[in-house]
Amino acid sequence: MSVWTVLALTVAFYLVLKIVVGGFKPRYPSENLITGGQPRPKDLEGLKEQGCTTVVNMRGAHERCGFDERAHVENLGMTYHHVPVSGASDINITTAKALNNVLKKSKGKALVHCASGNRVGAVMALYAHKHLGMNADDAMAFGRRAGLGAMAPLVRAQLK
Repeated sequence: MSVWTVLALTVAFYLVLKIVVGGFKPRYPSENLITGGQPRPKDLEGLKEQGCTTVVNMRGAHERCGFDERAHVENLGMTYHHVPVSGASDINITTAKALNNVLKKSKGKALVHCASGNRVGAVMALYAHKHLGMNADDAMAFGRRAGLGAMAPLVRAQLK
């Protein structure tokens, strides 16, 4: 087995373990917006009870979460969207525009998630700047409330 195979299996095991054992920790950057890492089925059920009508998955197309998220969301009567962010190259205004197109159609609260929340926070900062009219500092603060962490320098450079 190659080093890359072992690494891929380790990451996959970690993510499945995190979903099964770990807890979903939602963030509330604004009144109708919930952000965070990967929710479990029971988390989605709880969010539905809280008025969430839309789920936006920002995980890359190659990332797996351990269950059929689209089917589960749709079975709960919520709307599912996939706006993939596979890495730093997808943290851009184009992705923020795609997110805006989804969020402006949402009829209630929306959950926007990736695996940990960092990519969501990064795109949220760009979204806040471009579509909510926030200045760079306020957009960065909004992004941090949404989960922005290690990608902050990348986002800050795009807000200049």
